[in-house]
Amino acid sequence: MTEKNFFQRNGQKIAALLFWVGLVALYQGYAASNGLSPLQVVQQLLDFMKNGAWGVLIYIVLYAVRPLILFPSTVLTLAGGFVFGPVLGVLYTIIASNISSTIAFYVGRFFGEGIFNEETLMALMGWCRNMRAVCARTVLKR
Repeated sequence: MTEKNFFQRNGQKIAALLFWVGLVALYQGYAASNGLSPLQVVQQLLDFMKNGAWGVLIYIVLYAVRPLILFPSTVLTLAGGFVFGPVLGVLYTIIASNISSTIAFYVGRFFGEGIFNEETLMALMGWCRNMRAVCARTVLKR
């Protein structure tokens, strides 16, 4: 069996890194070309979401990719209520947070695959079995 080179082993992870770097570069380019501060960029985005037909979709997509860009959910949740009102804001936030959680799960699963060797996994499984066997002691343990 032939051994895979670096790019074959890590191609998808490199693509994810390039996506993240590209996102930051797009933001920086937009802000610099329009002479905007970060607060002004956010204000423009909020205005577009409030007045544009694509506002709901943009909000859900931004919230969904939140785990990839490491943006706090509190800010987006408050923005949803501010932009769409309390009822629709809660509805859109619930939909978007479910999508966001699913994305976070699969990103963690993808990047976490292969982190631990077999011996470490077996030790962790034993520790988990022990915790399940004596739940009360596990909860009360400091």
